[in-house]
Amino acid sequence: MIKVKLPDGSEKTALSGSPLGDLLSSDPEVLGAMVDHLVVGLDYRLVRSANVIPLRYADKEGNEIYRRTLSFILAAAAMKVFPGERVVIGHSLANGYYYEVDDRYTISDVDLNRLELRMRELINADIKLNKYFVSVEDAIKRFSDLGRKEKVNLLKRNYEHDISFYEIDGFIDIPFGPLAPSTSRVGKFELVTYQPGFVLRFPDKRDITRMPIASDQTRLFAVYHESKKWSQILGIQNVGDLNEVIAKKQFRECVQVAEALHEKKLASIADMITERIDKSRLIFIAGPSSSGKTTFAKRLGVHLRVNGIRPISIGMDDYFVNRDETPKDDKGEFDFESLKALKVELFNEHLLRLLAGEEVTIPRFDFKLGIGFLDGAKIKLEKNQVLIVEGIHGLNPSLTPRIPLKNKFRIYISALTQLTIDDCNRIPTTDTRLIRRIVRDHQFRGYSACETLKRWPLVIRGEKRNIFPYQEEADVIFNTALLYELAVLKPCARRALEEVPPDQFQFSEAQRMLDFLHLFIEGDSRAVPPTSILREFIGGSSFSY
Repeated sequence: MIKVKLPDGSEKTALSGSPLGDLLSSDPEVLGAMVDHLVVGLDYRLVRSANVIPLRYADKEGNEIYRRTLSFILAAAAMKVFPGERVVIGHSLANGYYYEVDDRYTISDVDLNRLELRMRELINADIKLNKYFVSVEDAIKRFSDLGRKEKVNLLKRNYEHDISFYEIDGFIDIPFGPLAPSTSRVGKFELVTYQPGFVLRFPDKRDITRMPIASDQTRLFAVYHESKKWSQILGIQNVGDLNEVIAKKQFRECVQVAEALHEKKLASIADMITERIDKSRLIFIAGPSSSGKTTFAKRLGVHLRVNGIRPISIGMDDYFVNRDETPKDDKGEFDFESLKALKVELFNEHLLRLLAGEEVTIPRFDFKLGIGFLDGAKIKLEKNQVLIVEGIHGLNPSLTPRIPLKNKFRIYISALTQLTIDDCNRIPTTDTRLIRRIVRDHQFRGYSACETLKRWPLVIRGEKRNIFPYQEEADVIFNTALLYELAVLKPCARRALEEVPPDQFQFSEAQRMLDFLHLFIEGDSRAVPPTSILREFIGGSSFSY
């Protein structure tokens, strides 16, 4: 007999080897559980006493199980509704996941109604989602027989042990994480057309009974499609494709083309700024953590110089209010990401004076003392100069209420990964940024992966409040993701993540990311040029920071 301790302090006993669901199945809202800091499905068999936390939709991990399960059901339904067609998951969009049915197929309302009907049938049937195990060879044969080339490429390069998979209605797949115990536990969803594909939308994260209003993400969607064209140029759409490129000794060429696409886009942005130089002389760059804002700004500066424009850069950090004036969050901690943490009025006054051709003394903030001083650098905008301002509030109209819109050129950047694991499993953009940050923190900032993972939820909270609501306000969006980068980041990230102790709450997330990185063949970092945005995280950049 073993003992299971629950969050309310109560204990239950069970036979060693019992499925976790035998203890938690009475609660229909439970989707999975965390067993000693490891996220598992309810089919997980307990072999020793443990602390168990049931996971519901409102929990981050429970929400991920819900979304993963619905994606699995959609893929199974699509096999029957679109026989012979390739239904491919894409990026996040409008509080859901964007899908396309082959490259030549434009989805119709009739198609979507048929797909939703089949999904509802599978959900109402309350089918148990059981995990099965087969050898790698058997798994490759089964996926090969189904025409799942992308899954075969993934399996043949990175697996040496038995494969666990789920099966429903003749459809099999390897979701990267546990599923709910049965189809009936994920009944709330919505399918909407978003040409040429559609979006699988999920309930509000805080209230499973409510579907949130879909936000307009037209510009972001256009950037994703531009990135899809880049992936087609490189011939890399998923991890299996990337692994094949590396295995065939074509990695260096892949890096060169990916970097050239970045350079081409940067040159285009510099040309846009040049065309508007007479009016738009204030360049604002904003984006979430680990997007590569600093390197982007420096590379943009090089392209502007090619066009005969000399940029001047200032940082928003020097406009911080004194520490004793800094607002605090709901936990009583200093909220440095709040707009109220900045001297907005002084900032606007300086920008107006610069636009008028006057000289301005930029403030200087002493982070050790927590005090600002008005003795910084003196700057003045000459005829062939623009001012580059990098900061999280760059797209927020409340940052520059006194500056006419015509004087601003706003750039939003983020690592919007277009790469997928395979046709049914996506790679969250936040994962790419988190891996970048773990590598940089571990190598250059003295933070362990455990510390970075601990801070990450606060980072995400600040981004949702201060950055994401304004991304559609940008004049241009630049995608800093590189299709090859996770193969290069893998060794550094793996070393850092393996140091996370198993008794820490962050252990579960570290293991999830290690499992994810295991899918990649390592890429040679020596192929990455010194001007690459990736160098900001792995080191060896030709820029100084």
